[in-house]
Amino acid sequence: MLVKKLPTFSASQYSMAFLLAMVLVVVVQGGFILGELRNIQSRANQQVAQQAKADFYAGMSQAQTRLANNTRTLSNWDESRQMLVNPTYYAYWRASRVLSSGLFDKAVVSVSLYTEKGHNLNPMLDRTDSMPPTVATEPALYIISQHGRPYAIQVTPIYDGTAANRIVGWGALQTDLVKLISDKHLFKLIDPQSIRTDLSGMQQVNWSMLLTHIQYKTPDNPEFRELSSLMERGILQISLIVLAFLFLGFFLLQLLIIRPITSLSRHILALPSGKSSAEAQPSMLIKLRELETIRSALHEHQHRVAALNETLEQKNAKLWELAHLDSLTGAFNRRAFDEDMQKIQSGELMCFTLTMLLIDCDHFKPINDTYGHEVGDSVIRGIAESLKRALRSQDKLYRLGGDEFCTLLFDLDIMAAQQIAERCQQEVALYDFDRFGVREPVIVSIGLAYTLTDDINAMTELAKQADIAMYQAKRPGSHKIVAFNAEQQEISTAILSNPEVSALFEAIKTGKGIVLHFQPIVSLPNRETDYFEVLTRISTGDQLLTPNRIFPIIEMRRLEIEFDLAIINAVSEALAAKTLPPGTGVSINVSGPSLINQQVVAKLLQLKSWLKSYKIVIELTETAFISQMERATSHLRELRRAGFLIALDDFGSGYSSLRYLADMPVDIVKFDLSLIQCLIEESRQQQLVQNLVHLIQSADYAMVAEGIENETLLEKVMGLGFTHAQGFYLGLPETTPELHLDLPPDTAI
Repeated sequence: MLVKKLPTFSASQYSMAFLLAMVLVVVVQGGFILGELRNIQSRANQQVAQQAKADFYAGMSQAQTRLANNTRTLSNWDESRQMLVNPTYYAYWRASRVLSSGLFDKAVVSVSLYTEKGHNLNPMLDRTDSMPPTVATEPALYIISQHGRPYAIQVTPIYDGTAANRIVGWGALQTDLVKLISDKHLFKLIDPQSIRTDLSGMQQVNWSMLLTHIQYKTPDNPEFRELSSLMERGILQISLIVLAFLFLGFFLLQLLIIRPITSLSRHILALPSGKSSAEAQPSMLIKLRELETIRSALHEHQHRVAALNETLEQKNAKLWELAHLDSLTGAFNRRAFDEDMQKIQSGELMCFTLTMLLIDCDHFKPINDTYGHEVGDSVIRGIAESLKRALRSQDKLYRLGGDEFCTLLFDLDIMAAQQIAERCQQEVALYDFDRFGVREPVIVSIGLAYTLTDDINAMTELAKQADIAMYQAKRPGSHKIVAFNAEQQEISTAILSNPEVSALFEAIKTGKGIVLHFQPIVSLPNRETDYFEVLTRISTGDQLLTPNRIFPIIEMRRLEIEFDLAIINAVSEALAAKTLPPGTGVSINVSGPSLINQQVVAKLLQLKSWLKSYKIVIELTETAFISQMERATSHLRELRRAGFLIALDDFGSGYSSLRYLADMPVDIVKFDLSLIQCLIEESRQQQLVQNLVHLIQSADYAMVAEGIENETLLEKVMGLGFTHAQGFYLGLPETTPELHLDLPPDTAI
């Protein structure tokens, strides 16, 4: 009798069918339990919510009374009036006297005094406690949130104590609302530490409004014991069903897996005897495709094992490779580099001149953090492969660590060494990193140092000189290949400690010395000033530091976030001083690191109150590599919802123009000067830029043309459909911005 064999299926197909059966049963049973659970939860939650609300309102009522008592105490205290009259000891009084006087509740965390016009007596001192620099000249209640925990700032008038009872200033108490509510009131259904507010920044509210913005959590309801019992019964039912299916699964496992594996084991035992696969395997009703694949692979593996017997010399060579070669890239490691340098210095390796090329990947750490270490390793391997292709056959490539590579060139002049460096850069640029999912360009910076090998002192300084040259190559605007010279040594020494560094640190710390210049951005075609871009200068007393002297220090010291915070404070002060003409606006440049920093975003959101009077544009510099795209996009969306406009600056000169446009919420695209200059003469580059302009325009972005320096160029960008323009022809950066309205061509600035 012939037995009809069943078709061959994979183990995954059998397991998937079994899994679907299990899921179906669990879903049906779980639906019954979930329905019962929701009925109980609904009843319990309604009852707890009503009781908790009454409990919360009682606690808030007591807190309101205590807060009023604290502000009344501050208003009537003689020392408050004395500080307003003579604030000489205000810092000591505020830091050591106020909270230790015993006049206020322990929930009071800070006290500040303000002048009659609402200005803080010492804004730099109070900034550390989140006290506002100014307050309304009327009794008011402010709420600030620190990690969601609400703090109340109650403003109260302080009188001179005479019969006329004239207001001499204002006092503000910052109180921890959670502590104020829970100190005297015993909550039954609310966890006081769970009290939070959904307000962000600092908001002026009344007491009724505050109640609607406070959130809290309630403890578990006793009725959930009934839910627990119900869940136990449901779990028992599910367990019984799962157990039944496990028995079924065991039977299927025996039929589908164990028996085929047993057959495969017999086949493996028969391999040394040379029996064929058909002879060693008995007839099976069901066959698994995976096991059949393994069976074939075993034959191939047996042949490969026989061919992998290495001699002792081969094993010794392997050990040498492990000690001197980098396991990731196959390049020589630092140990090999150090040994070769010692051989050169000792004369064991003969050469007359030596050139060191120090090669480093720009922004590798953000790439590694963004895409993960596995992709980062692939990028390192790709760079190593590119550099090996670029070097000569006799040149060694060393991986010194991380993304830093090096090579030593013997008996070459500096021009020949630069040609090899250029070849290295070109090979890296041509490598296809897209296959790893890396959408940003991978660029290397190369520093060259050259010396005669008989100069012992120069030999010891060679690595340091190459490192200095590489740092110069990594600076923005650099050619990316820099040979060391004495001037770089002076710059490197000067940038670490000089009066310019001191002035920059003082400006960041105190805000003193920051001088804002405003360059107009005009709308087209009417040429009226729409808003101004903020350009920063730092005053050192006798001169102003320009960006080309400021930003190298900021980049080297990693001060991007601190510097941006200082500039935002300066812009806030300029808006408060009404420096800008009415009906215009301001654009603020924000660095890549600042864009993903919550403190910087919170500081920008504090400018929200000025959006009623001014347009505020946040400019993201496209040359800033953004390591955490998802967080940056989230922050930009938050700013955009608040009413700010988002501009992509220096479009066409940075890392990933179209990616930033695709992933980020952008309103305005600012075309870089390098692209605008391509429009001057007829060329393929001009046609490319024009097509790019039409593409951006069709996506309904506002477009700004930078670097407009003459009427001809202005007419070209107007003809292409640019909505705005910026440049010396239209207006120079000024400390006091002025409107330039509809200037005719022969009088435009």
